[in-house]
Amino acid sequence: MTTARPTRRGERRPADELPVAKVAVDVPLAHLDRPFDYQVPDELAEVARPGVRVRVRFSGRLVDGVLLDRVARSEHVGKLGWLERVVSPEPVLSAELVALCRTVADRYAGTFADVVRLAVPPRHARVEAEFTRPKPVDLDTVTDAPGGVEAEGAESDAAVGSDAVGSDAVEADAVEADAVEADGVETDGVEADGVEADGVEADGVEADGVEADGVEREPDAVGAGAVEVEPGAVTDEPAEAASAAVPAVAGPGAAAWGRYRHGGPLLDAVAAGRGAHAVWQPVPGEDWPGRLAEVAAGALVAGRGTLIVCPDQRDVARVAAACGELLGQDRVTTLTADLGPARRYRSWLAIRRGHSRVVVGTRAAAFAPIADPGVLVVWDDGDDLHAEPRAPYPHTRDVLMHRAHATGAALLVAGFARTAEAQLLVESRWAREVVADRTEVRAAAPRIASVGDTDFELASDPHAKAARLPKVAFDVARAALGRGEPVLIQVPRAGYVPGLACGSCRETARCRHCAGPLGLPRATRPAAWANGSVRANGSVRAEGPGGADRSGGDRSLRPSGTNGSGVGPGGAGPGGAGPGGAGPGGVGPGGADAEAAAVSPTCRWCGVAEPTFRCPNCGSRRLRATVVGAGRTAEELGRAFAGITVRASGGGAEVHATVPPGPALVVATPGAEPWVEGVGGGAGYGAALLLDGWALLSRPDLRVAEETLRRWMAAAALVRPGDVGGRVVVAGETELAVVQALIRWDPVGHAAAELAARTEVGFPPAVRMAAVDGPPAAVAELIEAARLPESAEVLGPVELDPGPSGAVRERALVRVPRADGRVLAAAMVAAQAARTARKAADPVRVQLDPQEIG
Repeated sequence: MTTARPTRRGERRPADELPVAKVAVDVPLAHLDRPFDYQVPDELAEVARPGVRVRVRFSGRLVDGVLLDRVARSEHVGKLGWLERVVSPEPVLSAELVALCRTVADRYAGTFADVVRLAVPPRHARVEAEFTRPKPVDLDTVTDAPGGVEAEGAESDAAVGSDAVGSDAVEADAVEADAVEADGVETDGVEADGVEADGVEADGVEADGVEADGVEREPDAVGAGAVEVEPGAVTDEPAEAASAAVPAVAGPGAAAWGRYRHGGPLLDAVAAGRGAHAVWQPVPGEDWPGRLAEVAAGALVAGRGTLIVCPDQRDVARVAAACGELLGQDRVTTLTADLGPARRYRSWLAIRRGHSRVVVGTRAAAFAPIADPGVLVVWDDGDDLHAEPRAPYPHTRDVLMHRAHATGAALLVAGFARTAEAQLLVESRWAREVVADRTEVRAAAPRIASVGDTDFELASDPHAKAARLPKVAFDVARAALGRGEPVLIQVPRAGYVPGLACGSCRETARCRHCAGPLGLPRATRPAAWANGSVRANGSVRAEGPGGADRSGGDRSLRPSGTNGSGVGPGGAGPGGAGPGGAGPGGVGPGGADAEAAAVSPTCRWCGVAEPTFRCPNCGSRRLRATVVGAGRTAEELGRAFAGITVRASGGGAEVHATVPPGPALVVATPGAEPWVEGVGGGAGYGAALLLDGWALLSRPDLRVAEETLRRWMAAAALVRPGDVGGRVVVAGETELAVVQALIRWDPVGHAAAELAARTEVGFPPAVRMAAVDGPPAAVAELIEAARLPESAEVLGPVELDPGPSGAVRERALVRVPRADGRVLAAAMVAAQAARTARKAADPVRVQLDPQEIG
C-alpha cells in the first residue's frame, strides 16, 4: 500500500478530481489561438469551474484567460504550469457562447480571444459584490411557471467541452515575448517553446469540441430582471413577478401581423418554440417596436427568451419601452455601451443569471448570455453600426444567424429596406419573407416624387433639376406647414460646408500640407457663403445657380423661379438664373451687397487653415461649395420660412429622439431623424424633403445604392400616408433604379436586382471575399504564403488612401465561391499565424466579407 507523499510547506498539490484545466489565454495571436493546459491547485478546485475568469502565467507574465474545461489528464508530456488565480467565481462563458465565439472567430479569420473580448464586458468587482453567489440547482426539480418563466432559482454548472482542441502544455517561463497581433496591431505576444504553433487552421477546430449545430443549451433557471438593474436588486431567488402570466397579445392571427403574408405563421412558430427564419419589411409608418414586442411575447409563451439587436441607442430605447409596456418592465433589460461600465456589467450579470427573459441592445448584445433564446431579432441590418469595427469585424446579422442555427432559436431580420444578404437568405429558402400586399403598401405609403419627374413640372420650373431645392419642394413644405404638420429635411452631410472645390475647374480643394480635403468650419459667417461661392481671401461673389451638371448646381436653398429669376428669402434678381450663369443681381441671404468676411477654409484631416488657397490645376483663387451641410441648410431654411421653428438633429447638433407635433422644420442627417410625439411609429410628418441625392449616390462603394435606399426609406417611413396629404420629394434623377424603388416603395425588387448584379460581377454576398490591407510588401507576402483554394481569384492590389499618416498602403481582394468560404478563412488564419510566429514587423489586416470594398 502506497501513501501520498506529504507536501512541503508552500508546495502546491494538484486537485484530487479533474486536475487539468484547459484555458483560453487572452493573447490575440493567430499562432497561439488554442486552449492551453494548466494544473489546478487543490485550493482552487472548488471555484475553478468552466466559464470563470482566471489568471495564468504565460510568457513569464501573468495574463488573463477563461477556463473552458477540466479534464483528468493532459496530452502534453512536459511539465504543466499552475492556475495562479480565479479572478471571479462568476462563469462568464457558457457552452453555447464558447461554441459561438469559436464559430465567429473561424468564419471571420480571427482569434478566439478577440471574439471573447467583444462578447464579455470587462469585470466590475463592486457590481459583482452586489450579487449573491449562484447556487447549484437540481434540474429535476425545475418546473415552468405560468407564462413560460421558470420558477426555480439559479444557474447550473455546465461544463464546456474542448476535447477536440489540441491543447499543449506550456512551462511557466518557457515562452518568449514580442510578436504581432493577428489584426495588425503590435503587442507583447508569446511564442511557445517546443510547441508546434505555426499554421493552426481555424476550420480544423470544431468550436472547442462543440459542434455548432449540436451544442447543448445550458439549462439556466430564470427569475425576473429589470430594465435598469439596481444595486442589490438581483439575487438567486426568483422574484414574484416571474410567475406572472404573459399577455396573450402575440397569439396566432394577431391583427397587426395579419396584414403581412406569413406574419401569422411566424408568430405561431415563435410561440410554439420552433426555429423559424424570416425576413420582414414593415409598411411605411408601421409601429415596428410594438410588432417586435409582440414577437417577444410569443417567445415568452413558449418559455424561452428574446434577444433584439438595434443599431443605436434611440432604437433600443423605443423597443425596450414597447416591450416593457406589453410584457412588464421587470422582464426587459437593455444592454448598450452607453450605460457605462457599472450599469452595463450589472445588466449583463442579470441576463447571465437568468433574471431577464427579454434583452434589447446594440451590436455587442448579439453575444448576450440569455437563457434558452427562443427568437433572435436584428433590426435594420443594413445599418453600418451593425458591423463591428474591431477584429475580427463580425456583423450582427451573421452572429445571430450562427446563434440561431446552434440553439434552434427563431431568427427575424427586419427593416424598411432589404439588404442583398437578406435577399440571399430568402432566395436560398433559408428564410421566408414577411411582406404586405401591394394594396396595404400603397395605403400606408406617402406620395413620393422626384424632382422634375413630369413634363408639367419641368415646363413650370425649367431649372428644377439644377436647383438644390426646387419650387415643388418649397410648395410641398409650405402645404404641410399650412396644415400644422412638421416637415422633415434629410441632409446627407454634417457640418456647415464640408466640401470645397475650385470655383473655376471644379477640382477638389486640398490642403497643401497633407493633401486632405478642405471644408468651411461652422464658425464662419454664413453671409459670406450666401450664394455658394467665395474667394479664398473672403470676398463674396454673388452667383446664380451655377454649374450645368448635377454636382455643380446652386448650393443655396432658394427655389428656382418659374421665369428663370433667382427667388429666395433675399428677394429676386434679374440675373443668376440659368445653369452656369453668374448674373449681376443674383440675390439670396446676404446678396451682392454682403460684406467680405474672414473666411479661412480648413483641412478636415490636419486642421490647418488655408487662407491663401490657389488651385494647383488652373491657378484660380475662387472656391465653391461642393455640398452643403446640415448646419448651413438649417440657417437657410430659417430665412426662407420666416417665423417657423427650425430644429436640427445630428450633424453636430443634439440628436433628438422625438419632436412635438405642430408646424416646424426638422433638419436631420441620415439616422438622426426624430419621431413625431404621440404618433405610432413616429409617422407624423406632413412632408419630407430628401436633399442632395447625388452626394449619397456618388460615393465609390459597392453598397451605395442599397445604403441610399435604406436611408431614404427610413426618413420616408416617418411621413403620413398619401391619402391624408403625406408627400416626399427626393432630389435625384427619376431614371435611377434606386429612385424608382423609393417611388414605388419596392425594397424587395431592389434587393433582388442588387443581388443579381453582384452575382453577375462576383461580389458579396454571392461570393466569400477577403480584404487584405497593409504595406505593399506585407500584403504581397501574405497572399503568396496563403494556401488558397484552386477557385480563389486575387483582385489587385490597389493603392489605398494614405490617410493622415502618409504611409503607403495597398489592398488586395481574394474571392472564392461560397462553398469554399471556410477554406479561404482557414488559409487566411494559417498565413497570419505564420507571420505572427516569426514576429513579422509590418501589420496586415484581414477582413472577411468587408462592409466597404470601394
